[in-house]
Amino acid sequence: MQTRDYELARNVAGLSQLFGAIFCVLGLWVVIELGSFGLISLAGSAPSLAGGMLLIVAGRILRIVADHSNASAEALQILQRIEKNPVE
Repeated sequence: MQTRDYELARNVAGLSQLFGAIFCVLGLWVVIELGSFGLISLAGSAPSLAGGMLLIVAGRILRIVADHSNASAEALQILQRIEKNPVE
């Protein structure tokens, strides 16, 4: 019923998760490539890993909120329809 209304939020959530995964992969790549430098490689990649994880979590939260809002809107529509046409 309301799926179209929340499609943009779902797409943004998916993009957030995608970019978060890309940041995490790039952070791991930096650790692997600069692994011989020890703590410097870890310190250089930590912001990328943290930012990537933050984007992934934010995307998941946005997806959950959009799904919950969609379900609530559908339930409200059903209740309004029942009030207009009560079953006798």
